[in-house]
Amino acid sequence: MVASLSAVASAQPLPAASASSVPEERAPALAGTLGQLVSPDRNMRRAAARSIEMMGAAATSAMTDELARLRDEHAADVASVLAMTRVPPEGAAGDGGDRLDAVLDLPPDGAGPAYRQTVTTLCLIRALAKTATPTAVAGFALVALDAHGAFRPDVTRHLTELGDGAVAGLILASHARGQAMQKWATTTLEGLGKRTPGDAVQTRSKEALANVLLAYGTTHDADALGVVQSFVNADRRLVRDAARDAIAMYGDEAVPKLRESYGLLTGEAPPIDWPTPWLRKKLFDVMDRIRLEDVDARVHEGLTAAGQGRLAEAVADFDDVLARQPDWDHKAEMVPAYVFYAQSIAARDRNAARAHLEKALRLDPDGPRATQIESMLALLEGKDLEDRGVSDVEPFRQALRLDPANAEAQAALLRIDDGAAVRQERWRRRFLEGSGALVALSLAILFVGPRRRSRAPR
Repeated sequence: MVASLSAVASAQPLPAASASSVPEERAPALAGTLGQLVSPDRNMRRAAARSIEMMGAAATSAMTDELARLRDEHAADVASVLAMTRVPPEGAAGDGGDRLDAVLDLPPDGAGPAYRQTVTTLCLIRALAKTATPTAVAGFALVALDAHGAFRPDVTRHLTELGDGAVAGLILASHARGQAMQKWATTTLEGLGKRTPGDAVQTRSKEALANVLLAYGTTHDADALGVVQSFVNADRRLVRDAARDAIAMYGDEAVPKLRESYGLLTGEAPPIDWPTPWLRKKLFDVMDRIRLEDVDARVHEGLTAAGQGRLAEAVADFDDVLARQPDWDHKAEMVPAYVFYAQSIAARDRNAARAHLEKALRLDPDGPRATQIESMLALLEGKDLEDRGVSDVEPFRQALRLDPANAEAQAALLRIDDGAAVRQERWRRRFLEGSGALVALSLAILFVGPRRRSRAPR
């Protein structure tokens, strides 16, 4: 979660994150399960690895603590264990593969502490990569330089698979203590095409973007301050809130840019004696008012158009609002326009009608029109089946169960019932006609047959 970034202090080495935020039962559970990774039973080793993967974000601090502890152990020769797997590192000749699975297949007897350190490290890397929070990513990224780089291929593979989801964690790692780690993390970011803060925020994932903004706030990256501030008035609430939280993390470092923005928006400089939190609040209030004024005006236009029966215009206005402000608080007010517009176009464009109904349902899934919308969707499903030559009454019955006032569904059921009755009558007549012909044929055989036999010469 993006909120977990706030627990990482820029002045602290990332692997030393406190385990105090982890439930007390989690650390003992992790320790006990890690011990099973060196069991003589292969199935038990694999089950332990799966259990560790399932622990999730709550165990992140305990896992990174364990990796930090392993980092301080110098007796193990993990390279020799990895060489025994016969799985080449990524980038080497061969197909590569998951070295954890290969190590789990090796018997631990005779490998000593090297096996335990190797299998534990690989297991924690995989578990943290699956968790994929920024602190988890930063935690396993730091392993890249351990054991003379023996785990670097595994770390790199997971980072590459995460893509944009790894950027925030690498930003954290790039500010960890130690020039070697800072250089490696920065180089890895460049390899992902994230050379600058402007590059780092180029992503289609709002979650990844929010994490990146919080990572810059956590590390107080001065070069990223301008980029972070550019998102404090973003349309998407997740991104906007993350940017504002990140600006708060910068503290007084952000004051010059905050004062500049306030002056540009209001035409006057903020009082010099405003405390930094108050300056942030006043600036954000101004931004919210400006952003929402335009949105509210467009919503009013849409509601007016809907009230006058100009449904296409209303829907166009609402689509524009949702594109710019997807988290608008009064989305339920738009639902009737989408429903009525869908009804008006269903006869000529069923797919478009379905899309508008589904949008209306997403806007207010528990609202007063939800069952009506679901009934209309069931009706459209039944009509689609009819177009394909399938007369299935169930979609129409479902439509009526959801909305007994759905006249089209009732008419469709009557039409199907009438059609079934007509077909039944037709088959009945054919059956009677066929039966009559069969009876006539049988009688002919009974009466004509003996006569022919009687005329035969003796």
